[in-house]
Amino acid sequence: MNNLILSLSVEARMIIAEIIALIGLTIIIAIYSNNKIKNLNDKTFYLYDVKNTHTAKIKLSLLPILVFIISLILISVQIAFSWDNLLAKNETINTSQTIASTSQQEVQNPTQKNNSETDTTKLNTKNETTNNITTTPSQTQNKTTENKILENKTTESKPANTEKENKATTSQTSTSNGKSIAYLTFDDGPSSITHSVLDILKKYNVKATFFVINSGNYNKATLQREVNEGHTIGLHAYDHNYAIAYKDDNSYLDGIDKLRAKVKADTGFDSHYIRFPGGSSNTISKRYSKGIMSRITKTAKQRGYKYYDWNVDDDDAGRARTADDCYNNVIKELRPNRSNIVLMHDFGTNKKILEALPRIIEYCQKNGYTMLPIDDNTPEIHHGISN
Repeated sequence: MNNLILSLSVEARMIIAEIIALIGLTIIIAIYSNNKIKNLNDKTFYLYDVKNTHTAKIKLSLLPILVFIISLILISVQIAFSWDNLLAKNETINTSQTIASTSQQEVQNPTQKNNSETDTTKLNTKNETTNNITTTPSQTQNKTTENKILENKTTESKPANTEKENKATTSQTSTSNGKSIAYLTFDDGPSSITHSVLDILKKYNVKATFFVINSGNYNKATLQREVNEGHTIGLHAYDHNYAIAYKDDNSYLDGIDKLRAKVKADTGFDSHYIRFPGGSSNTISKRYSKGIMSRITKTAKQRGYKYYDWNVDDDDAGRARTADDCYNNVIKELRPNRSNIVLMHDFGTNKKILEALPRIIEYCQKNGYTMLPIDDNTPEIHHGISN
């Protein structure tokens, strides 16, 4: 039984705990209310009294039923929120697995030809393993404003695997010019562990990127430290709840505009780097607005934002249970001679990243990876959109 419980995700355990707690509370209140009723001569409860005229009378015997109904509503709301988060993390898990599988195929077949509708480039360099990409017509149009920044950099393309969903496909607007680069990124902060993450980065003199949210743990001092120590602040979500973030085309980006203004007011850093909750390949968003990711990815660029998915995932918000899991996931997916955007999280309960991060950094240093924060020269890694 213990192994079964431990095998469940945090969200699944939260759902079970909420159901047990609320049902238990309902039973306790029901028993208490019935005992009170037995000791009363007048078993009628008056909500209010106007001019000595009793109105809005409710029998105390109905109170347990009312409590049960209220508790049932609370259970439903809690499960809905937890279920959304559980599905969101499953989306991230599936994305990471398919991307990892695709990357592995690239290592085994570095000269594979592109048979899709996009133009192709065959890679012939023996010592380089680069991540291929699919360039869509909409992305080609969006590159116009980036040509000055990305001048003299090559564009690669990768065949879409018909046996996999579009989210298995990653795209980027440029290569790393043969350099092995790792962009360490952290989502869902700031939190109680963010300062510990910053301490580790400072010890190794490494700069990273923090995609922040407007949560109850939002802290001006923490963000100011991130800026002062040379890190990049990215924008993740004003409200990370999928039902709110993706309820319509304006909800997410209007929230990002508010978060951008807040971060700028608090730190002076004007961020235009975003990461969509679940990545641009998430499909849970279509539960609230079908086709929304296709639309808001375009609108984001029109508003001057650059959005970044990832091509390396430590899976700390998914199936990785230990620091070893996180470390092994990263080194398995890192590729030399390309830009690697590494997805990690600094939410408060993710203590395992504090143990894994030093090992990840040391591995990168020993194997020739330069670790940089995201800036305007960073290739935009995009997943294929499937909604």
